[in-house]
Amino acid sequence: MKLPIPTFAAVLLLAAHAFCADLPPEIAAAKARYQTAVAAGDKTARDQYLQDLQKLKNGTKAKKNKTFSEAVDAEIKALSADQKPKGKKDPNALPYGKWVPGRPGFVTSPYEPYKGIIDVHTYPPGSQVTCPYSMKPFLVPEPPK
Repeated sequence: MKLPIPTFAAVLLLAAHAFCADLPPEIAAAKARYQTAVAAGDKTARDQYLQDLQKLKNGTKAKKNKTFSEAVDAEIKALSADQKPKGKKDPNALPYGKWVPGRPGFVTSPYEPYKGIIDVHTYPPGSQVTCPYSMKPFLVPEPPK
């Protein structure tokens, strides 16, 4: 069942409110906006949430209320500890093979560089291939110029 975006956002905000019940309302609202933006696929949501937390930390309420300031610090720390989404591999995080000098179309594995060469003639640069020696994935590099 697909929910329209406004309905989905409202459900997400309610869930965030229940999840953030122990947080001060300002932090809970910022976290709900962050979770809604992430659900909508906004790639800048984390940075915006961090900016919102920094504004709260530098605000007058944080200066007057130590508990509030500690709650903001805890959120910033939790956000910093969870920088990468779990369960998803970033293809940019994979290592690149290394071109074999004098052998166009052949690379060595970043995992087992001395075991042999690998033919990547048919793969475009940036493609993910599997090392036949270690069975780990790596990326085809840009051809040398």
